[in-house]
Amino acid sequence: MGQAPVTSGSRWDVRAAGPITNEVRATLPPVEPTSRDLFGRLVDFLLGHDVFISYAWADGRRYAERLFRVLSEIGLSAFLDDERMHAGAKLRSTLRRALRSSTVLIVIVTEEVLASGHVANEVRAFAQSDRNIIPIVPPNLVETIRTPPEQAPDLPDDATTAPVRTIRAYLMAALHDRIWVQEDVIADSDPSDRVITKVRNTVGAFRRIRIRVAILAMSVVVFLIIAVAALVLRGVASSNEQTAISRQLAAQSVATKDEQLDRSLLLALAADDVKSTKEARQALHTALVNGPPISAYLREHDQPVMEIEPLSNGGFVTADFGGNLVHFDAAGSVVAGATLETRQPVEAMISRSDGTLLVGDFAGVVWILDSEDLTVRDQVFSDQFANSAAHIAWRENKRELIVGYTGGDIVAWTRPADDAGWSGRLIGQVGTSIISMAGSPDGRLLAVGTDSGTILLLEAEAPDQQPRVRTVATLLAARPEAYIKGLAFDSSGQRLAFDDAAGGVNIVSLETFADGPSSLCHRHTNDVYEITFAGTDVVSVGSDGRLRVAEGSNGCTGRADYQVTAKSLQSVALLSGPALQLATGSGDGTVLLWNLDKSGVVGETLADDVLIPVSAAFSPDDKTLLVAGVTGKPGPGSGFARAYDARTLAPRGQRAANVVGPITEIIDTGHPTMLSQDALIRWPDVDAPSTEVVWRPKQPAVGWPGQVFAPAAGRLVRAESDGTVTVFDLASGNVIWERGDVLQSAAGGVRSAAISPDGTKVAVGSNNGPIELLNGVTGDQMGEPLDMHTLEVTALHFSNDSSRLYTGSTDGQILAWDLKTRVPRHIENTFGSIQQIAVSGDENLIAAATQRGIVALWSDGGRTLSGTMGDNLPTAVTVLQFDGAGTRLAAATMADGVHKARIAAWDVEEASWQRIACQIAARPLSDEERSQFGVPDGVDPCHKD
Repeated sequence: MGQAPVTSGSRWDVRAAGPITNEVRATLPPVEPTSRDLFGRLVDFLLGHDVFISYAWADGRRYAERLFRVLSEIGLSAFLDDERMHAGAKLRSTLRRALRSSTVLIVIVTEEVLASGHVANEVRAFAQSDRNIIPIVPPNLVETIRTPPEQAPDLPDDATTAPVRTIRAYLMAALHDRIWVQEDVIADSDPSDRVITKVRNTVGAFRRIRIRVAILAMSVVVFLIIAVAALVLRGVASSNEQTAISRQLAAQSVATKDEQLDRSLLLALAADDVKSTKEARQALHTALVNGPPISAYLREHDQPVMEIEPLSNGGFVTADFGGNLVHFDAAGSVVAGATLETRQPVEAMISRSDGTLLVGDFAGVVWILDSEDLTVRDQVFSDQFANSAAHIAWRENKRELIVGYTGGDIVAWTRPADDAGWSGRLIGQVGTSIISMAGSPDGRLLAVGTDSGTILLLEAEAPDQQPRVRTVATLLAARPEAYIKGLAFDSSGQRLAFDDAAGGVNIVSLETFADGPSSLCHRHTNDVYEITFAGTDVVSVGSDGRLRVAEGSNGCTGRADYQVTAKSLQSVALLSGPALQLATGSGDGTVLLWNLDKSGVVGETLADDVLIPVSAAFSPDDKTLLVAGVTGKPGPGSGFARAYDARTLAPRGQRAANVVGPITEIIDTGHPTMLSQDALIRWPDVDAPSTEVVWRPKQPAVGWPGQVFAPAAGRLVRAESDGTVTVFDLASGNVIWERGDVLQSAAGGVRSAAISPDGTKVAVGSNNGPIELLNGVTGDQMGEPLDMHTLEVTALHFSNDSSRLYTGSTDGQILAWDLKTRVPRHIENTFGSIQQIAVSGDENLIAAATQRGIVALWSDGGRTLSGTMGDNLPTAVTVLQFDGAGTRLAAATMADGVHKARIAAWDVEEASWQRIACQIAARPLSDEERSQFGVPDGVDPCHKD
């Protein structure tokens, strides 16, 4: 064996030898005894190979294969590409992956290697990533690769020699750094023992580093997996915990909605803030729609609110036990505040037409205040009645102030024209303590409640004489320590409501009371504090915290009972305005605003002569709601149409005049056009009564309600009960197509019809279930009928893109049909037969009205029940319509022998529910409530930053 030259200081002292012997091979321990087990293979998979063997196929293949075999035998992971690479061939993916992932590059230097472009690329890949390169060089090529490329006579500087120049430059750098191995013979020989030993030792060191890195990497990976799994499990657990808390808070919200609406709303909002579950949304909707009809909680007082007095401008003034007064406007905002100089509880308040407010307090003073800013203008006081509560009444026709003092004296106070001050005259005594007093609207009668359980009815002898009162009746038998606190005359002055000092609220006709007893309306569990009339209804509040309502037009029948607070309700007043609104004052100082006319968020009675609302439509800006239908008048005027404010439902302008026949559809609400029984009518100005006939059909209809109109895409479909379906051009009234054999197989004929927004489909519903689809352009039948309903199909609604059809039936089913597959999706309904359905433009919200007067609302395309509204709608819903934004839902009900036709509207957007709930509650949850109901820290949806 020849000895290889050794450069002084070389890190590699390699002496080439002949082929490796079995004896030598036996003395070579594996680098890592377990390196090729499962762990070793995992290390190779994660970190790649120990060695990448680079060679030229023509003269280095045999040596490379033998080197690969020996390295594998001693436990090293080596990559050998055993496929021949031709010029211009692309690197295979496995080769590229091995180049990227191998630790050491062994280059078997031969004559062909010096001209191999692929070897040059492999060397470049390792050099650029600063990985280790070990050249194995035979003696005959040492001087060749030592010669600088630019000095090599056989390597001209041109493109054809670029690969050779590149690899030679790398090999020269390797030799310069003494990182090379010399092998005497490469061609057709095995690697020498010394070469294998040096390669094993060097690569083994790198392998040990790789294994440590692999262990560390795998440890990191395992840690990350465990950490991610822990985070996922923690997230799942947290989500489950949040779901449980949300559902628990939602259940508590529903349980408290009747007794404390503000708390119910706050718990529902907290439930939704913890996690927006179906139960949380339903609880919020239930509290808003089906809870007590409270529209606001006002918290300006911190003492019991003793009196509330409405003002003519829609506002009202409240007074508490400490003599504090607050003027609120109609929306519940504070206008002014004041405190009486005496700081005594207020016993009575009366507003006068001259803008002043009369206030009687427990000190016997009657204050005359400016009702706007609550500044004192005057006062009425006599030392004789000091420290005696002043109950007051005002006789407008005599400009007299009647004051009943606790001691039993009744004094008439007047002020002469010369402004000499108030003078009082004793006009009567009742012989017992006066606890309450009420004057009739005409000033003729006074009702006085005493501390002995009696009610005295007093009358002036003659309206034109100086007032002297006489007792005309004594209601109730005398009882010791029975305090009569509640007294109220109705607007006619002919009926008196009173409490019986035992929790009962009674009503008596003053024209016939001598001939018959009073009627018991309802009974509180404790004392009655105040009574008022709201139209024909009798409203009372008491120490039991209840507000009770009875219908008093014919006798007295209980209508509603609300347990709204654990504290007592001290006072109640009917506020002025179009709606039946009340204000109540509670023992904790809270003032509640009520809307007893609530059939939704807002409601309004239609004109007296409207029998059946048939259609409704929102204007493009969603600010106006048009309602059309049928009146009880024959001929001109038998059709009804009117515009309403979409938010308040207050009527706008005048109704459309001289409309012949019932209005059955509103088409274009930008320039409103309506269909009557025999004409298309344009209404140029919804605030004016004049209308114009656009056209009349050449074919008269067979009569109403045996026809159904549905406009879309410039077309109008008219379906008649005999199965005749006609499509008109909306602009001209010309017939586009007509066929008379629709639903011939269906018993009872046509019940409903609709045309798709793009005008390509017409759906016709039958009286016994099947729905026929027709081509909107030609009238041809589109396949077999949709046959899933079993009773009359009352409602049809196409989606905006005309790809789906929503159907409702008296069989109780609501179906969403995919018209491409003709497969329906069931929308779960437990509320009975369906009369109307409405779908928001984005199809997120589905609403349905049932025969029982319930309007149900679903979200998520009908997959989640949000709740119900209009549970107290008195008659069948004939119209149901979303506005364009899908945030508001309008409904209209028909008239019957008892109830008038009505319209109602609700906010149906969840964000609106949250905003309204926060406005009503007007407070955060207290610390006590948070602790009691388990509300997590930081949950405060109404007071977020």
